[in-house]
Amino acid sequence: MAEKKNCFLLYKNWQSIIKKLTIEETGLLFQAVFAYQAEKSEPIFEDRSLQMLFDVMKAQFDIDDKKYEERCQRNKENIAKRWAKNNEQQNTSEYNRIRTNTNEYDLYRYDNDNDNDNDNDNDNDIKEIIEKENVKKKKVKPPLSPKGGKTTHKNTFGIKEATEIIDEASLTPELKNALLEWHRYKQEKRQQYKATGFRALVSRCEKAAATMGDNAVIEAINDAMAANYQGFTYALKTDGQSVRRGNEREVEYSGYNLPDPNDWEGLE
Repeated sequence: MAEKKNCFLLYKNWQSIIKKLTIEETGLLFQAVFAYQAEKSEPIFEDRSLQMLFDVMKAQFDIDDKKYEERCQRNKENIAKRWAKNNEQQNTSEYNRIRTNTNEYDLYRYDNDNDNDNDNDNDNDIKEIIEKENVKKKKVKPPLSPKGGKTTHKNTFGIKEATEIIDEASLTPELKNALLEWHRYKQEKRQQYKATGFRALVSRCEKAAATMGDNAVIEAINDAMAANYQGFTYALKTDGQSVRRGNEREVEYSGYNLPDPNDWEGLE
């Protein structure tokens, strides 16, 4: 019942009115509020403004108490229904029988609302029923048989494997470090390489370094990371000619024929 509650709510939208009261008026008002919450005694103020403000607060207190009582009653009914269902499915034992001394605390244990949250009328029993129904609706896939089943392989190509592939190539330490930084950059973008693809990239950089020089390849890598590009091979030369894909347009840039920058997005 509401009279057994040991707390009540104060609302923020009352502040604009209360802060206009004097300290003495505020003290009288809150003494009356606590008296009403403890004993349900209603004061009579000589000041009409205090009386009107108390009446507004009292009306909200009564609404909150009614919600609390309804929630307790609903929880009690939910508990009774659940235990009745359990008794139909199995024999009653000392662990599942309804206790005869169920009190407000026991009822409130099954309520999802906090004492200070009177706007939320959901409770744990309703949530539990909904969760069980959702579990039933989910499609549970049976485990695949060892033979003939599909196997999901986790990509285990990490920095160690990338380093091994880079060390196999004839590259300068500076270019090796740049390729390792590129590998980490792609990991951060969640665009993982696999061994075959990364080996092809290293081989292409090795050929480009022989044609363009190490510094040009390193600069292409750094520029691509700085611009958040997905790739940098558009800027590499491997055979003395600019790299061209399909019917991409080309523009002059620093003495090299490169694809139009408007087409760079998504190139790798």
